[in-house]
Amino acid sequence: VSTQSTGERDNDHIILKDQSNTTTLQHYNTTTQHTNMSTNANMNLNELEKAVLSVIPELSSFKGHKGTCGRVGVIGGSREYTGAPFFSARSSLLVGADMAHIFCDHSAATAIKSFGPDIIVHPALCSSLSIADEEKKDEISKKIEDDVSSWFPRLHVLVVGPGLGRDPFVQHVTRLLIQKAKANQLPIVIDGDGIELVMQDTSLISGYAKVVLTPNKNEFERLSKKLNTRSPQELAKELGVTVVEKGEHDVITDGVTSLECQEQGGPRRVAGQGDILTGCIGTFLVWSKDYKGPVQPTLLAAYAACRVVKRANQLAFAKYGRAMTTMNMLDAIGQSFVQLYDSKL
Repeated sequence: VSTQSTGERDNDHIILKDQSNTTTLQHYNTTTQHTNMSTNANMNLNELEKAVLSVIPELSSFKGHKGTCGRVGVIGGSREYTGAPFFSARSSLLVGADMAHIFCDHSAATAIKSFGPDIIVHPALCSSLSIADEEKKDEISKKIEDDVSSWFPRLHVLVVGPGLGRDPFVQHVTRLLIQKAKANQLPIVIDGDGIELVMQDTSLISGYAKVVLTPNKNEFERLSKKLNTRSPQELAKELGVTVVEKGEHDVITDGVTSLECQEQGGPRRVAGQGDILTGCIGTFLVWSKDYKGPVQPTLLAAYAACRVVKRANQLAFAKYGRAMTTMNMLDAIGQSFVQLYDSKL
């Protein structure tokens, strides 16, 4: 888990102790679930699975209304990148959220709408190139900030970054929207170009415990270099957020407690898989917000979502092999969820 840890084998688990002896982490493994966890919480694998199951709404006895199971917002989508926000929003629905909104650049809206009618698309953002009068930028950014944030009281979670792009004006407005989301106490999943904003100014999220950061390998290395950290645990502790270090075995940590998901994915990783993960995390964050247990709700949500995405990758590859695409993974989300969770509710 940590580069500073030493390990001792004890029967069917490994006890990891950091060199300062201030933290004890237990590494549980299983051959039947292809999943393990490392945590300093007093919790084994079966208890972790029960915790995940406890937050999933049971549809057989469900008495809620439209929106009860989650309203997810995604800020992202630009002229070049229209698929990423769709993958994020669509996956949130496939896991079980009731409604998904995308707040995108107006140039991306038509393309995203054409992918399907299930997602509510707001052509709310605009790039620097579309603003003819430089003197009106402040006025325009304020209007966008007010228009988009007016939806925040109706949302349960916000995903920031899929397909956002690097346009300076869009990134400026997105910074303002992250601040508004924090003021509304919304959980925030940050990925892709949203992580670029964090690299520019870590104070944007520092200490806001409802953030889940999902860097890829390069993004993780750049963040670690900027903050002089050596592990996901150190990075999470430095920022005061939950970090998901994606890889063959996803590591989920808040700097105090760490979970490791070893669900077996397929041998092919497609572009857009990270976007799918953000939407899945978003829905699980909605469901776990009131969870009280040995691990934080952000950890539980991210762990559950990582398992769903890994299993979906495995299922899609088994069917399509090398020809597997991100859309095939989306199609496998439902089956993955049933195998992992619905079959046990």
